[in-house]
Amino acid sequence: MASQFKWPVYIIGISGGSWSVIEPLIASGRIPNIERLICNGASGTVESIRVKGDKHFRPQTAWPTIASGLRPERHGVTRFFDDARDIKANMIWDVFQEQGAKVGLFGWPITWPPKPIDGFMVPSHLARDSQTWPSELSFIKMLDREGQSAERNSGNQSQGSTKQNRLKIVKSLLKTGLRPSSAMRIATTAARAIVTGDVEKRAILLRHAKLELNSDIFLSLVKQYQTDFSAFTTFLVDLISHRYWRYRDPDLFPNTDEESVIHFHDAIDKAYEHVDRIVGRVVAAAPGKSIIAIVSEHGMSAEPISAEIGKSRYIIQGDKVLEIVGLSSTIIACPVARWIAFRFQPNRDTQSNLAAKLGRILVKDTLLPLFQVHLHQDDEVIAKFNLHSDNEFYAKNGIDNLTLTYNDREFPISYIAKPLGSQRSAMHDAQALMILTGPGISAGKKIFDASILDFMPTILHAAGISVPSGLDGKVLDIFD
Repeated sequence: MASQFKWPVYIIGISGGSWSVIEPLIASGRIPNIERLICNGASGTVESIRVKGDKHFRPQTAWPTIASGLRPERHGVTRFFDDARDIKANMIWDVFQEQGAKVGLFGWPITWPPKPIDGFMVPSHLARDSQTWPSELSFIKMLDREGQSAERNSGNQSQGSTKQNRLKIVKSLLKTGLRPSSAMRIATTAARAIVTGDVEKRAILLRHAKLELNSDIFLSLVKQYQTDFSAFTTFLVDLISHRYWRYRDPDLFPNTDEESVIHFHDAIDKAYEHVDRIVGRVVAAAPGKSIIAIVSEHGMSAEPISAEIGKSRYIIQGDKVLEIVGLSSTIIACPVARWIAFRFQPNRDTQSNLAAKLGRILVKDTLLPLFQVHLHQDDEVIAKFNLHSDNEFYAKNGIDNLTLTYNDREFPISYIAKPLGSQRSAMHDAQALMILTGPGISAGKKIFDASILDFMPTILHAAGISVPSGLDGKVLDIFD
C-alpha cells in the first residue's frame, strides 16, 4: 500500500515531564535541545486524564489516551493492571500502519503483549515478560526483567539467568546498535552502582545507564527498520521525581537529611538534562522535514505528606509470597512496577484458588488483608499492598514492623516486603506537557485549553492523515 502521510513522525514520551522543572532549566540554559524545539514549534500545558472515581492520574490509563484520542472508558484501559489485551480502540500507530507506514515503538506503556507490526515493538517496564516484536529483540526485555526480578527477590537471579546468558545478551546489544562509547559509560556506571553502599545512589546510576542503553538501541532499530512513525518513552524523570523531590525542595520536608540534600538536590535536574541529550540525538537522526513531538502523560508536584506508609518504599517479593501460600512450583510471579502479576496457564480454578489464598494473608494487628487482589483476564491474579494512610493503625505505627498471618503461621512483613529507597515525595498532577514541531506548525505558538486527548488527532493532521470521526480529542489550533 502506498504511504498516504506527508511527513515522518518522531515522538519522545517523557513520563512525568513538568513545566515547573523545565522552565527554570531553560532559563539557565541546561536543556538546549528542548528549548530549541519550543522556539521552533508549539508548546504548552495540557490536562491529563484520570478514570472517574480514581484519585490518581495513572500512566497506565493516560498513555493509551494519548495514543487513541479517546477517554479511558472508550479505549478500554481503566485499571492500573490492564494491558494491551484490554484495548478496544485503534492507537495512533494503527492508523499510520493503515496508511502504509512502518512503525517503531520503544517503551510505550500498554503495548504488552506486543502484536505483529511492520516494524518493531519493545514494551515498557509494565510488561509481564520479555516478549517483543519481532521476537529476536526479546533479549532487550530479558535484561530489563532480570533487573526487576533481582530487585524484588532478594537479589537472586531470575529463572534461567546465568553469566553465559548475560554475555549473550551483551553481544546481542552490541550487534543491535549499542555504541562502544555508550557501552563503556554503561559499564562504568554499573561498576559504580555495584560498589556503592547507598541504595539511592545506586538507583540513580542504574536508571541513567538504562536510558543510555535504551536510547542507543531505539535509534539503531529506527535506522534498521526504516520506520516512518517512531516513538521512544522514558520513565527516568518520573522515577527520579517521585523519590528525590524532597532533596530538590527540602523546605517542604523539614526532616530531610542535610547530607542527602547535598548529594541529591540536583538529581531531578540531571534527569531532565539526560533526557534533553536524548532529544538532541533523536532530532539529529530525523530527516529534515519531520514532525517531532514531546509529550508527558501527567506532571509532577511535591507531596509533603506522603500517602505511602513507612519510612521506605516497599516492594513485594513475589517468590516469597508464593512460597507462603504453597504455590511456588506452578505459578510465575512477574514484578510490574510496585505490584505483582501472578501468571499461569489460563485456568479459572487456579485463578480463584490463588486469589483466595492471597486474601488470607492478614495483618495481625488489624486483621485486614495485606493485599488488594484483582483477577485479570483468565491467566492472572494481581496483588498490590492494601496498606493505606487513612487507616489509623498504619498511620500511627507505620508498616516497618508489622506481623502477618497466614492460616496458623506468623511472620514479619520483612519476609515478603523489601525496602528500596526513600518514601515517595512527589506525585502525579494534572499538568502534562506537549511540544510539537515540524512542517506547517507555527513557530513560537502557545497551546491553550488543551488535553492529552488532543495529541493523537493533532499528530495525524500534522502528518497529512485524515482524522477519524468520533474522537474525544480535537486538532489543536497550532498550524500556519
